[in-house]
Amino acid sequence: MKKNKFLRISKYKKLRYIANNYKKNLYIVFLPGFASDIDGDKPKKFLNFSIKNKLGFLALEYFGHGRSSGEFTKGNITKWSNDAKNAIHRIVKKNDFIPFKNKKTFFAMTAHIIFKKIDPQNTVTHSKKMISLIRKNIGFKNILISDDLSMKSLKNSISQNTIRAFNAGCNLVLHCNANLKEMEIVGKNSPIINKFIIKKTSQFNKIIS
Repeated sequence: MKKNKFLRISKYKKLRYIANNYKKNLYIVFLPGFASDIDGDKPKKFLNFSIKNKLGFLALEYFGHGRSSGEFTKGNITKWSNDAKNAIHRIVKKNDFIPFKNKKTFFAMTAHIIFKKIDPQNTVTHSKKMISLIRKNIGFKNILISDDLSMKSLKNSISQNTIRAFNAGCNLVLHCNANLKEMEIVGKNSPIINKFIIKKTSQFNKIIS
């Protein structure tokens, strides 16, 4: 069993945990039963499996459990659930986007959804923060396409939605409702295709031709 570590939650609270940090693959998170600890056979077997298969692994003891600080009788479901959330957020967080990393696809599409903790005001399509994360954290270096700009999930006009998508960092925008007037608006508010797009689409064309 790997050496036990402690996650400092506050000045008077620390949680004991075991982790196998493997940043290039998925994570297994083992949450023990209440009034239990991480010294049993189950976490050991999961840890060994993770090491063997090059997977990340995390097991923790809640407040008042095992060698974590606190008294069991002073804990409750809410506290223990928050313990799990804190540990996952601080230890596994950097691996959230692993399934999307190091992919060789030439295209990726943004979604018209909001990640409140990253950018509470903008959908991914219109979020400079999210697209920066896609580029820097996930490492996607090819063509980023917006989802359909004619979808009702975007509240602004077609022209505004087009401009904002490009300003946020999309390379291309998608328009799908076959409305010719809207298509013309999208075209008028789109920049000229640059060398980056020509290069990437040419590379893709060679694969399919």
